[in-house]
Amino acid sequence: MSPLTLDRIKKAGGNVRITEEKISNTSVAVNEYQIKILEGGAWVTVFKSRERGICEQAVRGVNSRLLLG
Repeated sequence: MSPLTLDRIKKAGGNVRITEEKISNTSVAVNEYQIKILEGGAWVTVFKSRERGICEQAVRGVNSRLLLG
Protein backbone atom coordinates (compact mmCIF):
# COMPACT_ATOMS: atom_id res chain seq x y z
CA MET A 1 0.00 0.00 0.00
CA SER A 2 1.40 3.37 -0.96
CA PRO A 3 2.32 6.02 1.60
CA LEU A 4 -0.17 8.39 -0.09
CA THR A 5 -3.00 5.94 0.55
CA LEU A 6 -1.97 5.57 4.17
CA ASP A 7 -1.88 9.36 4.49
CA ARG A 8 -5.43 9.64 3.10
CA ILE A 9 -6.63 7.06 5.64
CA LYS A 10 -4.89 8.98 8.43
CA LYS A 11 -6.46 12.30 7.36
CA ALA A 12 -9.92 10.70 7.28
CA GLY A 13 -9.70 10.07 11.03
CA GLY A 14 -12.66 7.97 12.16
CA ASN A 15 -14.39 8.19 8.79
CA VAL A 16 -12.97 4.90 7.53
CA ARG A 17 -14.74 1.63 6.83
CA ILE A 18 -14.01 -1.76 5.31
CA THR A 19 -16.63 -3.15 2.97
CA GLU A 20 -17.05 -6.50 1.24
CA GLU A 21 -18.12 -6.93 -2.36
CA LYS A 22 -18.70 -10.12 -4.33
CA ILE A 23 -17.06 -10.09 -7.74
CA SER A 24 -18.67 -12.59 -10.11
CA ASN A 25 -17.31 -11.70 -13.53
CA THR A 26 -15.67 -15.13 -13.70
CA SER A 27 -17.08 -18.59 -13.26
CA VAL A 28 -16.25 -18.39 -9.55
CA ALA A 29 -17.50 -15.63 -7.25
CA VAL A 30 -14.69 -13.92 -5.35
CA ASN A 31 -14.91 -11.65 -2.32
CA GLU A 32 -13.07 -8.36 -2.54
CA TYR A 33 -12.57 -6.09 0.45
CA GLN A 34 -12.26 -2.34 0.14
CA ILE A 35 -11.06 0.42 2.45
CA LYS A 36 -13.31 3.42 2.00
CA ILE A 37 -12.93 6.91 3.44
CA LEU A 38 -15.44 9.73 3.67
CA GLU A 39 -14.27 12.57 1.41
CA GLY A 40 -16.47 15.46 0.36
CA GLY A 41 -19.62 13.79 1.67
CA ALA A 42 -19.11 10.57 -0.34
CA TRP A 43 -17.46 7.24 0.46
CA VAL A 44 -14.39 6.84 -1.77
CA THR A 45 -12.50 3.55 -2.24
CA VAL A 46 -8.78 4.00 -1.60
CA PHE A 47 -7.61 0.37 -1.46
CA LYS A 48 -8.84 -3.08 -2.59
CA SER A 49 -7.69 -6.55 -1.56
CA ARG A 50 -9.02 -10.10 -1.62
CA GLU A 51 -7.94 -10.54 2.01
CA ARG A 52 -9.82 -8.75 4.77
CA GLY A 53 -6.83 -9.07 7.11
CA ILE A 54 -4.69 -6.87 4.88
CA CYS A 55 -7.29 -4.10 4.98
CA GLU A 56 -7.73 -4.41 8.75
CA GLN A 57 -3.97 -4.39 9.30
CA ALA A 58 -3.56 -1.20 7.25
CA VAL A 59 -6.29 0.64 9.18
CA ARG A 60 -4.93 -0.59 12.54
CA GLY A 61 -1.41 0.43 11.56
CA VAL A 62 -2.48 3.97 10.69
CA ASN A 63 -4.49 4.27 13.91
CA SER A 64 -1.62 3.01 16.07
CA ARG A 65 0.78 5.54 14.48
CA LEU A 66 -1.70 8.31 15.26
CA LEU A 67 -1.83 7.30 18.93
CA LEU A 68 1.94 6.87 19.31
CA GLY A 69 3.23 9.81 17.43
